[in-house]
Formats: sequence, structure tokens, C-alpha cells
Amino acid sequence: MTEAKDSYGYIMPLFDTINGLPFADEQLFFPRELSAWTRRLSAPGGYSALRDELDEHAQELHILAMTPEGKVAVLPADSGHYEAWDMGAAVEDCDRVFFAGVDSCGVVRFVAITSEESLTSMHGKWEVPVEELSWLSLRHEAAQLDSADCTSAGRALALLRWQEKTQYCSCCGGQMHSENGGETQRCVQCDRLEYPRQDPAVIVLITDEEDRILLGHNRSWTPAFMSLIAGFVEAGETPEHAVVREAKEEANLDVEDVRYFATQPWPFPRSVMMGFTASVKGTPTPQPDMDEVDAMRWVTRDELMALVESGELEIPTHTAIARKMIDMWLHHLGRAS
Repeated sequence: MTEAKDSYGYIMPLFDTINGLPFADEQLFFPRELSAWTRRLSAPGGYSALRDELDEHAQELHILAMTPEGKVAVLPADSGHYEAWDMGAAVEDCDRVFFAGVDSCGVVRFVAITSEESLTSMHGKWEVPVEELSWLSLRHEAAQLDSADCTSAGRALALLRWQEKTQYCSCCGGQMHSENGGETQRCVQCDRLEYPRQDPAVIVLITDEEDRILLGHNRSWTPAFMSLIAGFVEAGETPEHAVVREAKEEANLDVEDVRYFATQPWPFPRSVMMGFTASVKGTPTPQPDMDEVDAMRWVTRDELMALVESGELEIPTHTAIARKMIDMWLHHLGRAS
């Protein structure tokens, strides 16, 4: 771990991450003095006032536009990737804005929630031709976004989903009021303060002694889609124990050598996915629980490639940590120690 300071003097620890893991590639920081600008940005002159303040610290400002469904307004970039469009002063016409953090390059980020129709109606306030804008789904296409755009948009979506589920106080039933750029909510009746919640979940890539991986099919998925075993961490349980339990419950397998891989925030709606690898002795036949999981199979690398290319098998997109883990195994890149 190394450390740096932003222009406000905040210590910024920089941690190594797994490259190419959407929502997890960029370190964000959340100075309170910047989150306080969220409400002011929606008022006339708010955008230019914040730009003036940031100029004193030589910091850039980037404001993303995102729909409530989690689609980000983007412009085409190089190599099939996209960059999130900076909506600039048009943010003043948006009622809901989230502070999305300061990235590792010092860029201050906000995300405005708007609809595609509303944004089109504001066209006279920005210079980019409307036909150049497109909308990118965070759930399915986040891997095509710049890492800082992706992570900041993912944070805003997680906060949005949390606020949608906590509109009323759990103690007195009073209305909750958003504070600190959307990252806290306070009850207007009893003054109770609520912070965002993330639901911890584990996902595990299991290999047998022939170095095949286990794929499973959930009853709620399309027929051809399969992925890795996953599940929520129970109360009082460690993630490592959750891996062992899920493997036993869903596949009747006894796994060992459980190793941490990486963590990915997953704002659909508010999970945090902790990836692990594990192994089994021999080549046991998995037994799906037939409750959540109704089919399982071991596959070799050649089998996986052939099944995907033929269309017989669909696997997670590059947005998900499951795909990153499968790709690491597929290309013999080893696993975390």
C-alpha cells in the first residue's frame, strides 16, 4: 500500500486491485466539503460557483448523467470503449444529484439522475450533438467504460437503490431526508441517521483434480446461462465459511484450499461480491440442490470455449467478477495466494 494526498490534504491510501474489474478498478475519496455542494449544483449558478472553487485547487469537475435504471450517457472513445459524457451546467436542471467522489487523478465527480427524455429536452444547454450521445447499461456494459466513470456511476446507483428502499424511518416511520451528497439519510421526525448498507455475498470458482471448473444453472436464469456458485454471507459467518457452506448446500461438494481472489461492489441492487477460489479432491459428481440450482457441470477449457462459441452455453459478461475469475482460469493466470 502507498499513500498520497489530494489537494485538500486528505490522505489517500492506494490499494492494488485486479485490473479490468468494473466498479472496483478506481479508488475514490469523499471529502465532506465537496459532498456539501450536491444541493447547490441543482440551483442556478451552482455549477459555475463550484468550478470557481475547484479552480483554486487546480481540480477538474466531471458530472455524469445517469437514468434511474442505471444507464449512463456516453460518447464513443477508442477501441470500442466509451467515456461518460460531462453534462456541465445542464446539471442545474436536475433535481437529484449524488456526490460520486474524487478519483485518483483528483477529478471531482458528481452524478445527476435524469431520464433520456429530460436530457434531450435540455439540448439547448450543451454543445454535443444529440445524435452523438448514447446510453450504456451499467449492468451489462460497464466494462466498456473508463474505470473512474464506471466506479463513480456504480457508487451513485448503489446510493440511489439504497434511498429507494429507505424512504421511511425504521424507528418511527417518519420521512427520510438525504444529506452529505446522498451518502446519509436523516429522519425529519426523530432525527435518526442512516448510512448506506451493502449486502455481503461470496462467489467461488471451484476446480477439481483435472483442473475443470464447476458451472451451475439457477432456475431463474435463461436456459443456456451458467455461472459460478454464489450466495449471501449469513449473520455471524465469515466469507470463507460462506464459501464452504454454499458449495455444500448447492452442489453437495466438500471444498478445501479456499483462497481470496478479489472484491467487487455490485450495485444491483446493493451487494458487495467477494470472490474466492477453492478445490475438491478427485472428480466428484456435483448434486444440485434443485431448489435454487437445477443443473451443474464440470468443464475443461476446450469444452468451455467450444460451448460458448456454439451458443450452447452463455457465461457472465465482462461486467461481473464471475467473468474475471473464469477468464483468469481460462488463460492459466493462476489465482490469489
